[in-house]
Amino acid sequence: MPIDKDLLTELHLNPEYRRLFADWIERWPLFRRTRILIVVDTEISTSPVDDFGLSRVIELIRGAVVGCLRFTVDIALRNGEAPSVVTSPGPYQPRYRGFRFDMQTGGSAVIDRYDQVWCFGFKPSNSGNLDDAEIDLPFAFPAGDAELAVLAHWMDTRQGGLFGTGDHHFLGASMCRRIPRLGTMRRWTNADGVPPIGTPARIDTLRPPSAAFEPGAPGGPADLGNSSHQGDLVVQPIHWVPAQYSFWPFAFRKRPHLVLCHPELGPIDVMPDHAHEGLCVETAAIPASDTYDFDGAGPRPVYPPSTTGGPQPLPKIIAYGSTLGDPPYNFAQGPQRRGRDSR
Repeated sequence: MPIDKDLLTELHLNPEYRRLFADWIERWPLFRRTRILIVVDTEISTSPVDDFGLSRVIELIRGAVVGCLRFTVDIALRNGEAPSVVTSPGPYQPRYRGFRFDMQTGGSAVIDRYDQVWCFGFKPSNSGNLDDAEIDLPFAFPAGDAELAVLAHWMDTRQGGLFGTGDHHFLGASMCRRIPRLGTMRRWTNADGVPPIGTPARIDTLRPPSAAFEPGAPGGPADLGNSSHQGDLVVQPIHWVPAQYSFWPFAFRKRPHLVLCHPELGPIDVMPDHAHEGLCVETAAIPASDTYDFDGAGPRPVYPPSTTGGPQPLPKIIAYGSTLGDPPYNFAQGPQRRGRDSR
């Protein structure tokens, strides 16, 4: 994890000694900083004035302090502009416009400047189209082989951390569905069986905020709507999968994955709810033998074998959420079905 260049600039060191100082101070964790690049499609705002966006997430990450670790967040916008670097963007403005994963600056790949890349996809559209051909149309800026080759190299050789998400149906598929590993962990296409935005087959985790929304309410249950009830204080419980076990003299303890461990509040067991979620793939259904070849150098395994001789590392489900059971609630989008899970 590289030393924070902004810090070195603020120290006004002679350039001749800056590199020597950086090499020395990198040994000390006090100045460690994780650099995150958030990549968004045009439909996802990063401005605080918009509800459908990531500004609050960006603000929270930038303000987070984990021991001696701090976080830097830059924004990259995938659109139809020519690739460009904004020297001094505002706090919620993209540093990179017309971004692609193989974009370069200063003679090297942009993503090589970052420890993590977070992909928030929307394209191709929210059309509900049952034809997956829309995913690869030019207007959706689908990730091509050249940029996927650079991204895969960054993931494998620099061991960069990747996060990617979309939503119901094929939202986010144009950017994310062909990225190694990410593309097989989640359902991205109609062919994969993505959950729709509407109809009883959608995945709905909204929770009734009062008795007026429960079955049996006088005059029938009130409608639950996504715009009004996904932001209320009645959130969905999640059921985390035990990842660690310990035995203490007279007690048996279990813990969730570290992602769901809060240092002060304990296990995270709730998440915001939503009326039409996406769907991940169970580990047993992941094609562990899949390969990719973006640069013509020959097939490489999507999931490489263990470097220590153990079993092949594969993704793991760390928590489950579930819709409510029958009788179905009277949602504005249609009835729920029993047993539909979201991850």
